[in-house]
Amino acid sequence: LDRADRLRNDVEAFNAALAGGSDASVTFNESEVSSRVNAWNDEKEIFKEIRICIHDGYGEATGTLHGVSVLAAAFRLKGTVELAGDHPSVHIDDIDLGNMPSLVLAPWEGQAENPIDEVLDGVDLHHTYTMTYAEGEVRIDGLVRHEVEDVSATIVRDGVTVTISPVRGPAWT
Repeated sequence: LDRADRLRNDVEAFNAALAGGSDASVTFNESEVSSRVNAWNDEKEIFKEIRICIHDGYGEATGTLHGVSVLAAAFRLKGTVELAGDHPSVHIDDIDLGNMPSLVLAPWEGQAENPIDEVLDGVDLHHTYTMTYAEGEVRIDGLVRHEVEDVSATIVRDGVTVTISPVRGPAWT
């Protein structure tokens, strides 16, 4: 198995454990993440090359972005992925794209962000996750998300109705 396939297998095992009701953890190194991103890029052909580096507290992607015309620009993205809520989100802290001034870079910056958004749009989070970035690797801890049954209690006193719900919280009418 190559690194991208090992990462895919680790993700499947991680998800299977969570789906089976067990908390789980998985750790990926830079090489595995870079291989998976490059396998995805082989289908999309957005980047000429891309490499992922993982540092304490953030990740970094560097490479060369395919240009719309003959122009291709080197790029660097620095940020984090957050696995919270129903869908993951990316927080990009810094973007460098070639040696061009900001005014010229605006269209290229959008092109660099779009592939990330495209990948994350189809990902649904069904559990609670924590990501920990350490030098050279990222660890994902998954906790099974238990559905809470909405059992409400209603109290009526002196014309005031209070409904207490573990899902929606208290409400007064």
